[in-house]
Amino acid sequence: MERQVKRARQVKRPRSVGPVRGNALIVDDDDGVRFVLHRALSSLGWKVSDLSDGSDVETRLRRERYDLILLDLYMPGMNGFEVIRRLRKQDPMLLPVWKTPPTVKVLVISGANVEGLEFARRVGADDYLPKPFELTDVLEAVKRLTPAPSH
Repeated sequence: MERQVKRARQVKRPRSVGPVRGNALIVDDDDGVRFVLHRALSSLGWKVSDLSDGSDVETRLRRERYDLILLDLYMPGMNGFEVIRRLRKQDPMLLPVWKTPPTVKVLVISGANVEGLEFARRVGADDYLPKPFELTDVLEAVKRLTPAPSH
């Protein structure tokens, strides 16, 4: 991972030209992971926000509308399993309060074992990748989950 962070800092990626692809939220307690993912998604046209603690996610999802969430499972505060569970089981009466819909795409990127990743899928993750990850795999998963709108 350190090598990816160092490489990401050395390589200047062009700023996205054109319309914003969507809003993405990265939730991971690892600064390096957030840095690499933030840079990569921004270069593809995503407007990116990030959080290092799961306990702030619910507040953010109520204030902002996201099209994609990249989520670690094991972090301080609220863990990723609980984030997914709360997001997917929003009370329909509260939906106007939540700006992010329960149908938002969730990509789990975690060092969890296979059972943990399978459980993440059962509680509502759309896809998952194990850590350590290859950035190309993450970008392929993002493209698969959020196809570009056809014009």
